[in-house]
Amino acid sequence: MRAIICDDEDKARRLLRHLLEQSQYPVEVVAEASNLPDAIVAVNELKPDLLFLDIEMPKYNGLQIAEFYPGKEIPCELVFVTAYNEFAMQALRLSALDYILKPATVDAIDEVLVRYEKNSSEKKKRVEVLKSHFEKPFTRIALPNSTGFQFVEIHNILYLEADGMYTHIMMESGEDILVSKPLVDFERLLQENPTFFKAHRKYIINLNRMTSFTRSTSEIEMEGGTNIPLSRHRKQEFEEEIHALIPGRADRG
Repeated sequence: MRAIICDDEDKARRLLRHLLEQSQYPVEVVAEASNLPDAIVAVNELKPDLLFLDIEMPKYNGLQIAEFYPGKEIPCELVFVTAYNEFAMQALRLSALDYILKPATVDAIDEVLVRYEKNSSEKKKRVEVLKSHFEKPFTRIALPNSTGFQFVEIHNILYLEADGMYTHIMMESGEDILVSKPLVDFERLLQENPTFFKAHRKYIINLNRMTSFTRSTSEIEMEGGTNIPLSRHRKQEFEEEIHALIPGRADRG
């Protein structure tokens, strides 16, 4: 953990540094400041995990820190260290990690560091969970309808067909789902999914649901017997996709 100490009294800063050095948890004091503006400069430059901040200081008191980050989140955890307990509610409004009354003790410091590690660990877990959700390929999409949404598995989609500002979603079951969204919206949604290919300005097909391709007519037959036209300018890209599906092609130059 990296910390900055801000207190207008040199003696108070020395005591807090000593307590942090005596803690059972590893803490590096990367800077000290005797006033809030200098502390802000140090925070922005050194990006500490914790700022131990006095409240009663000349010119700016510690509770005014939010004025230096208008509309932004304060970039480190705040721990107010003060001789006055009447500021606790204001510290709470600033989402301070803790509020220590002077004179500080090693036990009080250890409690702060335990709380920081716990909060940091939980935050990291939340970030990892969110990250895993974004990294997992989605397997279904939500289709808006008059009552809410219909969720469908994308591997069960045969193809999508444009109909003005609407789109027909043709399903493996034979169901034709009409959605009040243009085809371009689905093109954006599926662009990272290699299973789907825009064969024509009106059609996006599921490559895993093709049954045949006829070069002479440039038509793709889908499961269920529907023939989808292949645009001339998409033919080369389509054939490259087809070649990639042929066993052994991936090993060739």
